[in-house]
Amino acid sequence: VTGSAAVEPPSSSLLPPATARRATNAPRYGDWRIWLMLLWAAGAAAAFAGMFAAFIAMWRIQRAARPFPDDGLAGSLAQSLGIRHPVPVLEGRPGSMPMTFGLLRPAVFMPPEAARWSEERRRVVLLHELAHVRRGDAATHLLARTALSLNWWNPLAWSAWREFVKERERATDDLVLNAGARASDYAGHLLEVARTMQSAPATAWAAV
Repeated sequence: VTGSAAVEPPSSSLLPPATARRATNAPRYGDWRIWLMLLWAAGAAAAFAGMFAAFIAMWRIQRAARPFPDDGLAGSLAQSLGIRHPVPVLEGRPGSMPMTFGLLRPAVFMPPEAARWSEERRRVVLLHELAHVRRGDAATHLLARTALSLNWWNPLAWSAWREFVKERERATDDLVLNAGARASDYAGHLLEVARTMQSAPATAWAAV
């Protein structure tokens, strides 16, 4: 033999039918799985970007905020709820809803208009926000938002998120009522605050 012939790979027509089908279909299946993974990653990245932007916005508000003149009311209410560390009460933006923000040392944000509220309304609203602090709702809020961001494509995750928020507020209300607030007065004050104040969707990703 003076030379060697080049060995060619077997044609797909020479392979067994099952093997030929797998060789033909594998790239196609891999493509749609990759596209699904990219779609999930894009949605999760957008959700986490919204959380990050909300935290930056709240951090800037906290840095620029002034102490809210509560005349020591928040301190006495915090003690009645069993909170052992001081909770800063700061002025939020005009017209904004009362909020709680922070993981290690949560702070309560009250709108400047709250200085003109009656003492009973300030007491009720501060009790509600301090109850969030007592329960550690800022931390569980972050955990739940993280789970929702990872499962943004799942309608059951959004349903679970809505139920989580409802149960959180009910548990907070129970804590306030157990502290001695009258149910009818408490509900009336919160409804009036919800009617006159505005929530900020951008900061709702980070604040309670």
